[in-house]
Order: sequence, then C-alpha cells, then structure tokens
Amino acid sequence: MALRIFGSRFLAYMDDYVATLRYESETRLTITVLEGADAGHCETVEIAMVELRPGLFFNTWRERGGTVIAQIADFANGVVRAVAVSVEGDAVILSGTLRLLGVAADEQWPNGR
Repeated sequence: MALRIFGSRFLAYMDDYVATLRYESETRLTITVLEGADAGHCETVEIAMVELRPGLFFNTWRERGGTVIAQIADFANGVVRAVAVSVEGDAVILSGTLRLLGVAADEQWPNGR
C-alpha cells in the first residue's frame, strides 16, 4: 500500500527542532513547532511541491515572518532535509527524521496519496 502524504501528520525531528507537519494538500502545510527556539509556533503556509520519485518530495514555502524554507522530504525512508533562509539572508541547514503520526479519515485526497 502506498504511503498517503496528503491528509497525514508527520513528526519531524530536525537538529534542535521537533515539529508536526500536516500536509493538507499539494499546496497547504500546517507546521506546529513542539520543541526548539520557536516552540509553540503554529502556522499554515502555502507551499510549492513536486514529487521527485515515489515517496520523495521537494517543497518550499515562505513563513509569516519572511523566512523561506526549501525542504526535501523522503517519506519512504523517513528522512528530511531543509534549508531555512531568514529575511536577513542567514541560512541554516537542518536534517533529521520523519515519522508518520496519523492519516485523515477522508479518502478523497488527490492521486490517492
């Protein structure tokens, strides 16, 4: 059975950050930071996302504060890599793991993912 990305929540451990990532659709992501400097921050962002191969996605978004994130999420292998660039131009590279937390009950997501 193929892993469903859209409608699912994942726990991401990335260096000093722990966050939940809920991929609402191919264009919307809700991020909730559980641990780290931004603990408690929750935001839904518009994303651009492309599937590179089954289970491997590249996506990017701009947060409310102006930080731009570029992320490679390998859902098939539970690995995530990201680059965050602040409005000042400072870049931080993050790497870590992804773990599936749950899948939405609605089965009507695009492409059955």
